[in-house]
Amino acid sequence: MKDAMTQDDILPFWQDHFIAVSFRPMRLRDIRRSFQVGTLSDADAAEQFQFLGYSDPTVALMMDFLKRLRDRAVRTDPRIKQWYRFERDRPSTVAALIADGIPAATIDKALLDVEPEFAKSVAAHAYIRGDLTKASFEALLNAAGVSAAGVVQVLRTAGLQRRDHDSLKNYEVGTVIDVDAINDMVNDGIPVEVASSLIREATGDIQRDFVRRCIAGIKRRFLLGELDDAAAIAELVARGITNPRSIMMVDWWNCELKASEKLVSANTLCEWLGRGAITAADFLARLDRIGFDAVDAAMMLEDCLIKISAKRLKEAQKEARDEARDQARIRRATDRAAREIATTNRRLAAGRKTQARNRITRMKALHRIVDKLTDKTGADTGDAYALVESEIRRIQEERGLTYDEALQALLLATEEFTGVSLAEFPPIVTEVATRIEESEIPGTQPGEVTVNGQSPS
Repeated sequence: MKDAMTQDDILPFWQDHFIAVSFRPMRLRDIRRSFQVGTLSDADAAEQFQFLGYSDPTVALMMDFLKRLRDRAVRTDPRIKQWYRFERDRPSTVAALIADGIPAATIDKALLDVEPEFAKSVAAHAYIRGDLTKASFEALLNAAGVSAAGVVQVLRTAGLQRRDHDSLKNYEVGTVIDVDAINDMVNDGIPVEVASSLIREATGDIQRDFVRRCIAGIKRRFLLGELDDAAAIAELVARGITNPRSIMMVDWWNCELKASEKLVSANTLCEWLGRGAITAADFLARLDRIGFDAVDAAMMLEDCLIKISAKRLKEAQKEARDEARDQARIRRATDRAAREIATTNRRLAAGRKTQARNRITRMKALHRIVDKLTDKTGADTGDAYALVESEIRRIQEERGLTYDEALQALLLATEEFTGVSLAEFPPIVTEVATRIEESEIPGTQPGEVTVNGQSPS
């Protein structure tokens, strides 16, 4: 390029200057965008403005303009939006922005400016609904790195939007007084003016609901003839209804009291008369108040009494049938119990007979053993009897045999015994008991006293 300029008679002194200005400089839009995304520093941006021919005062104005644009753009950065949505923490947000060349002071100012946006987050909506307590929401804000002033502002902004609280519900049902409810709501982050307004609204709703219920009750009493026009108006005024509105309501109720409504009221009065809630005189007086003449009222009373008598007759018949069914059920249960008792008694009697037979059989076997021992050894009957009882207990304990099995062992042992003294009898008993235990003796069953397959007689 310099050779070409030399051929064009351009002095070497000017050649470097021509080369320096031969490239196209950055345009205003390029400078602004590069500065906003952090690819140009403050000094680089000012130098580019100077390349475009701006004076130093104008460059200063342009730089102030660019900085303000950058500060506004940083507040709308997607990473900052993620921060005030609780999708990322403050350190990672700051680190990502600094990595893009944005100054730390600009980042801190942008984060401080967007702190009110936390009042629109999911956590804020949960706090407004009452799903999060003030302490829990405040802890989330502090963990996200929100400044102390920002936490106060976010809590107040979210608290102004709260319209529901457990204390408000408790106040509506009457379990807490208004002062305690307000204090509970204020402690949970609701501003005192909002809490007071909510209590006033709840009080008004409660009063209006009570008034509506009272009006409905007075209207029902009027339609049933308990109250006349003057008494109904007085009741309404006593409940806080204005006199003109009370007169208007009673006039409307009189308009509603047409033939169909009269009949419904008369049927209700007849039910009350049947239950004994009112007397016949009250029945007639109320029919007169709701517009029936004396003749119609008397006929309706007669019809009502007939219905009451028929109803009571049916109820008496039903009670008689129910009582008969209950008596039949009791008789069946009694008979069944008597049969079960008889069966049990028969079983007990049979069991006692079986036990008596078993005792007789055992005594016979025991006497037979004692007799054989005395015959073979010439020993005293008392000594033989004591030895037999001792041997029965011994082999029961040592061998785990039942009493009948032990008795069977002794019977077999006396058959095999050939000694001349009682002292020689226990070894024979032990040997026989071992064979019984090992089931080596055919024809024997546990619990059956036999000798050589024959029961002792």
